[in-house]
Amino acid sequence: MLLDTGLIILADDDKYAVDFFRNALKNMCREFQLVTCENGEELIKYLDNPNNVRPLIVFLGVNLPIAPGLKLLQEIRQQYSAVDLPLAVYTNHANNALKRATKKLGADYCISKPSSSIILQNLIEQLVKQVGQRDIVI
Repeated sequence: MLLDTGLIILADDDKYAVDFFRNALKNMCREFQLVTCENGEELIKYLDNPNNVRPLIVFLGVNLPIAPGLKLLQEIRQQYSAVDLPLAVYTNHANNALKRATKKLGADYCISKPSSSIILQNLIEQLVKQVGQRDIVI
């Protein structure tokens, strides 16, 4: 899988959250392509397809149908390292217990869904910058 520095995957079954994320990306200075997956099975199929481009980062919902987010996180980390596939758990409530659990399972970030598109845009920019810097170092 080749890396596309403008591709982001959002795995979330909440249509409102997906639309909110998509609209935030549209209003950013940098252009990103968004691939959405409604469930864990779709995400795994995308990642396992060697013809697909590797995303810069994956935003992973916790309450996905078919494969719950934390189980999916564990499965993904068995196949892909944090260097190969940065993951941000993207949830309504990123409390300390969830942050510890997701970190233990291999998530790079655990973040709460913001209520403002400007906050989401800033968050995406910060994560993309951190991921990009990490890739340069390695």
